[in-house]
Order: sequence, then C-alpha cells, then structure tokens
Amino acid sequence: MDQETNAPPTLLFLVTEDWYFCSHRLPMARAARDQGWRILVATRFQKHRHCIEKEGFEAIPIRLRRRGETPLGMVLSIWDLFRIYRRFRPDLVHHVAMKPIVFGTIAALASRTPSILNAFAGFGYVFTTNTPKSLLIRPILTILFRLLFRWDKVNTVVQNSVDFETVARLSGQSKDRITLIPGSGVDTEIFSPDRDTGRPRAGHNSGSNPIQITMVSRMLTDKGVIELVEAARTLNSPNQQAVITLVGGTDPDNPASIPEEHLRQWTTEGHVRWLGARTEIAAIWQKSDIAVLPSYREGMPKSLLEAASCGCPIVTTDVPGCRDVIAEGKSGLLVPARNASALADALQRLIDDPDLRRKMANQGRKRVYTLFSNEIIADKIVSLYRSILERTGTLAKRTHG
Repeated sequence: MDQETNAPPTLLFLVTEDWYFCSHRLPMARAARDQGWRILVATRFQKHRHCIEKEGFEAIPIRLRRRGETPLGMVLSIWDLFRIYRRFRPDLVHHVAMKPIVFGTIAALASRTPSILNAFAGFGYVFTTNTPKSLLIRPILTILFRLLFRWDKVNTVVQNSVDFETVARLSGQSKDRITLIPGSGVDTEIFSPDRDTGRPRAGHNSGSNPIQITMVSRMLTDKGVIELVEAARTLNSPNQQAVITLVGGTDPDNPASIPEEHLRQWTTEGHVRWLGARTEIAAIWQKSDIAVLPSYREGMPKSLLEAASCGCPIVTTDVPGCRDVIAEGKSGLLVPARNASALADALQRLIDDPDLRRKMANQGRKRVYTLFSNEIIADKIVSLYRSILERTGTLAKRTHG
C-alpha cells in the first residue's frame, strides 16, 4: 500500500553499529525530524537502542556486520535489507560507511526505493593498506561502485575534497550527484573551553604541571597509534614532563585493531597510558593541552573537531580529512603520515611553546564554531535531503497528490 500523499517524508538511516549512529549521525537525524520527517534507524543494536528511541526515531534491527560474513551471510544480509526497504518504503535511505553503501544500495535498487544517499566517512582499511586482502577487495569495490552509482537516484556525500575526487574517479558518478559536507558536526556548547573560566583550559598549561597530550580514537594501526608510541619513546622535554594518553577501545571487527595486550604492555612500559573507551570525551579534552591524531587517512575526524572546539592545539598528519580540520600553523601542525620522528618533533615544538599553544587553541575554537558546528552541518545535510527528493519528484508528489 502506498503511503498517504500528505504524510511526511520518511528517511531511513542504515548504519552497522548503534553507537556510531548516536555519536556521528544523531544531529542530522534530529534536524530532519524537526522539519517534520519520519526517521527510521536500521542498525545492530547493542547498548544504544534507548538513545535512538527516546528521540522519537523508529528502531529496526539488522543482521549486517562490518566484518566476518560468509558469502551466504552477505546474501542473507542484502535480503534482510531488501525486506526492510519493501516493508517501510522510505523515500530516502542514508547509507553510512562502506558495507552499508554497497549492500544497502543493492537492496534499495532492487526494492525500488526512490532516493539513495551514500555517505563515505573516509575510505578505511581497504584503501589505506596494501595487504593481500585489501589488494583483492579494492578492484571488486571499484567494479561495484561503477555498477551501482550510475543510477540517477544514487547520490553521494563525502567529507573532504580528496574523497570527492576519489569517488568520482572510482565510480564514474557525475559530480553533480556528489556533495561535500565537511564532517558530521560538533556540539560547540558541550565541547567548549573550560566553562568555569570562560577561557580555553586546553593549550594553556604554562606552569609546572605535566603537559597532557591526548589521542581519542579506536585503537587501530591505521590511526597511527604505533607511530605515536614510537614518538613517545623518543620525546624529550628538558623543562616539562609530557603525558601521552590513548583514549578509545579496540575494534575486533576491524583487521587493523591493535590487541589489548599490546596496549597494556605500552602502558606498563610507561611510554603512554591507555584508558580504553570513555564516554566523558568533552571533559577529557578540557583537561588536555595538545590533541594528536597521526592517522593514515580520514573522512573528517570528529575527535579532532571536538578537541579543537574545546581549545586544544592539534598535531595531525598531512592526509585527506586530517589536514582539513586545521589551518596549518594557526590552529595546529601537520606532519607526514607514518613518520614517528616528525610526529615527535611537532609535539616537542608545542610542549616547549606555551604561547603558540594558546594562540592555536583560540584559533581552533573559532574555526570549529564557524565551519563545523552541529547547526551548520545539520542545515547542509537537510538541504541536501530536500534537494534529492525534489530532484526525484517525491516532494512534488506529496504536495500535489
């Protein structure tokens, strides 16, 4: 049965993990809901179903996993998505990350879903490593992109200019159906400088307290964790002690995940300290003096945006996504990827120069507030949703019957 003509548009998010939806897509969904849209969230539920349902969104469990599926499991996952799309008949599906993009687009095309938006949050392990598995999967994905993205109803959103060109090159998709929206937004009220003083606490340590250097990320090799540990071993500050803290859990579904025993061993050795996964990220950044992320490639790293919003100067790699967060030399420093020595030198420069830390802290906060806030990004994504539905004629059908 067709939906009523005057019913609000239905938007379905497909994300493999419920925690990722809550941390990265919630502001977008709220903005669409506040415009009167019906919001469905299809994901694997673990601990965050209540977070999703209390927003008034409809929760749909799925079987899709990021990793470890057999060929039969892949077919069953696509069939599961096909049945969901046929049952709920969304006007627009928003697929987030690689496997939802591929599996979801197949299901959406087969179920005749009117409009599809594929969101790349970076290109991940397959495109940042040259393992035998990656070299095998990469051309297969390229073929699938060319087959699936050629349809007019398929649209793409990316987070940086390099990914924009990469999608166009790999898929052959027309550039007028690819949109660049920088990141997923930051709550600049929660991720703010020290609210007791009104000034950035981060970056302002100029006394005898240890300099707090923090990395917030999943513990993956392609996030540059190993290079940071190597940098910590060589870091030398004659006047001040620096404490390097790793915040984030391991990710067993990702082949680049670092074993817990390695993280515990590094902590025992005293080069870094690993805190594991934490929820109080704003408080962690407000107590930090320097943020670091030596990643090999990103879409638009939310952890760095949140750090900058709290007033942390940043040291990160000169790679897609990471370089887009900062204004080089003004709100942070760029170093080559996979280069522990250059990373140590940049960290040492900020350790030794409190005035530079303060200037970068202030500039970073301003940059996030004017370019990457939740309000700015949500407005862009909802405008994109509307333009896609207008292009497919869905809004006109609802208006005129």
